[in-house]
Amino acid sequence: MRKNVALITLNPTLDIFFQGEDFSFNQKIFTKHSCIAAGGSAVNVARGLQGLKRSFKLYIIIGGEIGTLVRMDLVKEGVPFCFSENKEETRVTSILMSGNNRKMFVAPSPKIDSATLRKFIYDYYSEIADNTVVLIGGSVPDEFSERIILDLVNSLIKQGVKVIVDSRGTFAQNVYKKTPYFIKYNNQGISRINRDIQAACNLHKKGVALVVLNTERYCYAIYDNYIWRYPNFTQFTKRIYGRGDAFLAGAISALLDKCSFGEAVQFAIACGASFTRDFPLGEISRKLIPNYLCNIQCDITQRII
Repeated sequence: MRKNVALITLNPTLDIFFQGEDFSFNQKIFTKHSCIAAGGSAVNVARGLQGLKRSFKLYIIIGGEIGTLVRMDLVKEGVPFCFSENKEETRVTSILMSGNNRKMFVAPSPKIDSATLRKFIYDYYSEIADNTVVLIGGSVPDEFSERIILDLVNSLIKQGVKVIVDSRGTFAQNVYKKTPYFIKYNNQGISRINRDIQAACNLHKKGVALVVLNTERYCYAIYDNYIWRYPNFTQFTKRIYGRGDAFLAGAISALLDKCSFGEAVQFAIACGASFTRDFPLGEISRKLIPNYLCNIQCDITQRII
């Protein structure tokens, strides 16, 4: 029996790319060349795991008109998910225009409160706890109580579940960096990068199987008592790889199969074409970018003492 992965995303994103002129969001009029794609790290990792033939289920809060579009996209892609419907819009939309290309991106909505999040987690707690590996990440509101997630993490670890904390986005700002493991290093005169890495190391020592964080130049992974460093893919691929989500998919495979961490990550990067959507540059990226990135090696920077 193949081991399962539970992916928890607290607030998904949505991207719509356009090649043509016609555009209207409220009336849902799009060009025939448009592509609607649900995003967010957990969603992208789900796509990667799908490409790697892994069993998984995505647990996701979605709401409003954008939430409806996200759900439609996941159904179209065949991504298995459980969702908690939120009455408010999951995200707030903005539009950027550049010539004939139009991109709609979304910013975190502050309307998913702690009560909604708590109910969401406990609705699916038994299912989540039954899975072998759990990835926790996504956007959370500023007022969110970090205890909800930290309590969940601790409970899962006690049950023998391997927990991954994706601390790259607003999850890091609003939850991860509020923990005592982070605050301890907040005012000791060391660089922010070293402080963040030390905080991640402490989470790892507390039982989190993998902690991922990123800087402008590198992404870091704290795994198996080592600090792994690899190039920040964003500078090469913009949003195509979702800030190293291919790396996370490979790391999950390593946790499940107990195979070489570096080999699993490199394989996931080489297979990263499955992450790309039918964006205007999608076909180019599928042909060129994987060949470039598959030669990028992860390297161990130091062993955690």
